[in-house]
Amino acid sequence: MRKSADDPEIEEPKKKKVRTSFGPTPEVPIGLVWDSVDYSCSYDSLFTILCEICIYNPRNWTKAFYTFSNQGKLLADGYKKVIRSVDTLENIRNEVCRSLKHDNPVLFPDGATGTDIRDLLYYFFTSDHSVSLGYRRSSCIGCNNNHDMDNPPERVMSVLDGTYKSINDWLQHWLEEPSICDCGSPTIIKRIYDQPPSILAFSLNTSRVAISKSIHIKGINGRSTILPLRGIIYSGGFHFTAYVITPGKEVWYHDGMTTRRNCIKKGHLNEFTEDALKSCREKNSNGAFFERQAVTVIYSKK
Repeated sequence: MRKSADDPEIEEPKKKKVRTSFGPTPEVPIGLVWDSVDYSCSYDSLFTILCEICIYNPRNWTKAFYTFSNQGKLLADGYKKVIRSVDTLENIRNEVCRSLKHDNPVLFPDGATGTDIRDLLYYFFTSDHSVSLGYRRSSCIGCNNNHDMDNPPERVMSVLDGTYKSINDWLQHWLEEPSICDCGSPTIIKRIYDQPPSILAFSLNTSRVAISKSIHIKGINGRSTILPLRGIIYSGGFHFTAYVITPGKEVWYHDGMTTRRNCIKKGHLNEFTEDALKSCREKNSNGAFFERQAVTVIYSKK
């Protein structure tokens, strides 16, 4: 029996969650201030989104973060310190950065080189493979051949194909992928999670796929789990920014260089089309408007 990384203990009770404040205005997400010495915009964008996810249920999300990686443990413990007002988000970010640079100084360098958000995403969410999230299985009706395959489902997926309408459309194809068996008959390759995942991230290598406002994952029992959109990271001009989406579907903009610790409310998610979420046009540090494209999308339980 495989141990599931997304343990049932992480399931949240049905009661409404109350946000734990990091500052004087609890309903406003708190961002990280950009480090102009060791360029930190990829960390700022990701950790601001994860902070907003974690803060509604720190105890349960700490359990989840512990299953991600050593850096997930550092970040979860750091968020608890910030909640107790004994440390700052920037100090916690720097501690995680030092740990990543120690593990892989090529992917996570010092100075103005910067870190690719895709490298950070994969390393943060998938570097601990001690537990399995599920399995990948081929099932052929023609020869009745069923066997498990390599590359089971993960928390991070890379979307390369722009022929699908949206992330959710791509995901449904990825979960049940048509193929051809060695016998020549059509077969289906299924990816199945042992337990409903608490969080999933998508690395986008195409600008043609719309940003779904929620995604659907069918579990081992056949029941579907819905994960709402919680964050989008945008790239352009050698800089990363983010949209943070609250459980109430409010959309907030963060740029560690210009908005710093503040997040700017952009409206309600219902006011955005899924195509409109593919790009973000905001002011740069010089005051000029600049359009960036979505490169990372994060969905999680409320």
